[in-house]
Amino acid sequence: LGPPAGRAEVHVAPAIQDYIVRLVGATRRHEDAVLGASPRGSLSLMRAAQALSLLEGRDFVLPDTVKRLATPVLAHRVILSPHAKLSGATERKAARTRESVEILPAWPQAATEGENYQAAE
Repeated sequence: LGPPAGRAEVHVAPAIQDYIVRLVGATRRHEDAVLGASPRGSLSLMRAAQALSLLEGRDFVLPDTVKRLATPVLAHRVILSPHAKLSGATERKAARTRESVEILPAWPQAATEGENYQAAE
C-alpha cells in the first residue's frame, strides 16, 4: 500500500478538524490580537497538515502534525493591537495557541503512536 496520489486523498478525521477549528478560534480570543485567523486560516492549516502527512508517507493527519504547523501557518494571519506591538508581542506568539488548546481528549491511542487511525476505531 503506497502513499496516496494527492493531498485531497489524505484523510482528516472529524476530531482533527474540530481541533483545527479550536486552534484558529483561540487566535481570535488571544489578548494581544485585534484580529485572529479567519476560517481560511483553518482551511490552510488543514491543507498544510494533509500535505505534510502525504510527504511523510501517511494517508491520514495526526494531531501532532497539526500542532507542529499551527504557528507557522497562522502567524501571518494574526493582527496585533498597537499596545501589544509596543509591549514586544509578536504575531508568532499570538498564533502559538497550541499550548492552550487541548489536542483531543478522546483521540485513539494508536493514532498518537503513529499507527493508522482506522485500525483503532
